[in-house]
Amino acid sequence: MKLTEREENYIVKKKENIFHVVFAVMLVVFGFFLLQKHTEVENVVVEGCYHYTAADMRDIVERGWFGDNTIMLSFKYKNKTIKDIPFIESVNVDVVSANSVKIYVQEKEVAGYVNYRDSLMYFDRDGVVVECTDVRMQGIPEVTGLKFDKCDLYEKLPVGDDRVFGQILDLAQALRANDLAISRIDVDENEGFSAESGDILIKFGKFDNIDRKVQMAAKLLFDLGVEYPQSGVLHLEDYELGKETFYFT
Repeated sequence: MKLTEREENYIVKKKENIFHVVFAVMLVVFGFFLLQKHTEVENVVVEGCYHYTAADMRDIVERGWFGDNTIMLSFKYKNKTIKDIPFIESVNVDVVSANSVKIYVQEKEVAGYVNYRDSLMYFDRDGVVVECTDVRMQGIPEVTGLKFDKCDLYEKLPVGDDRVFGQILDLAQALRANDLAISRIDVDENEGFSAESGDILIKFGKFDNIDRKVQMAAKLLFDLGVEYPQSGVLHLEDYELGKETFYFT
């Protein structure tokens, strides 16, 4: 059956449309792969991260489809909260050039760790366990004296008074700021705090005036250290503003 001129024109037009669509798709695909090639991540700078190396952070952010593309990374990581990576609160990626990105990391403030069933359970300011490992992290003290009946990853330690976690972190930060190397912080049942610096135990007592107590401890141990034994207990429990009371046993 012979086609009419109108039917022939319709078929020709349809084939042309299909050709145009296929050509357009090929152009888009070609352009996409060309763009991908010219925006592939080659250089990475990481800021704000201490628990992971730059290579570790690159592996973390480049997970998934087109993870090595600078444009995709800049859209994917805009102050993104990351829940499944220990110690990391959020990540932000800025494109520096077509092949370079800068990764800004906000880490969780880790207060300390408790030893639970032969594992080191690291917790943050809120008392949430953020990591379970057998690796001792440098600069993070062991915390003893806390009473709890369970300890689960990504769950808060059930100790009763949640204020203690922030106090532990504040004390650890104050000790570091005053160059006191601390291996352990203890919290007793009367809410008294103490810390181990080498073979010296510093007993701070209540959390009141803790910054001044830490400053005084640092001054005594550094400036007057030669007058004291290499081991013992420094008592600052009775310290009051304007009344610098201490003794060493």
